[in-house]
Amino acid sequence: MIKVNGFAQMVTEDADWAEIEVPYYLKTGKNLFTIFVQTETGQSEQEFIVTYEPQKKDWKKPPPLNGVVMFGQTNSDNILSAQEGKSKTSASKNDLLLSAAYAFELNEESAVSLNAVLKFDRHQNRSLAAEEVLFRQFSTEYRHKNLLGLDLKTGLGQSVISVKDANPPDPKKAGEFRQDLQSLFLFVDSKKHWG
Repeated sequence: MIKVNGFAQMVTEDADWAEIEVPYYLKTGKNLFTIFVQTETGQSEQEFIVTYEPQKKDWKKPPPLNGVVMFGQTNSDNILSAQEGKSKTSASKNDLLLSAAYAFELNEESAVSLNAVLKFDRHQNRSLAAEEVLFRQFSTEYRHKNLLGLDLKTGLGQSVISVKDANPPDPKKAGEFRQDLQSLFLFVDSKKHWG
């Protein structure tokens, strides 16, 4: 008779040796197995300790450069703004959005990132070129974990919106974007983790 941790195992009679498979889920750390064997000539009990340490996964840091590229197409018409008696017209435009961010760590608790966003569209009907918009945003951001018990994020940047000049004073600048609106921004954000 053979018992593993108190559970009897099937053994063929008159066997000189036995190989036993015991279904068992190893726990992290030490696992105790008690083997009890009884034969015609005597019995014996012995303890075995199996130590299980799972391999630790090395988490790779994300790359310092992240980016997004998005293409889009929009089809629209003027059905809501068409005057009575006039027919609706449709227009299509293509959009492109580029976004990039480069982050570098100063130490384990703080990091600085540089961010850029560029978005512009192009109408397929070139008579609507004056409706095309170019948006640019550049910013820098500073993050600090556990600054006086707070997670702090602060940054500053600039946004510029430009439209195409339909009738520029200089004919050489026809079809170029002109700066229409510019803004500077500053933000501060903090979070407190309780518990």
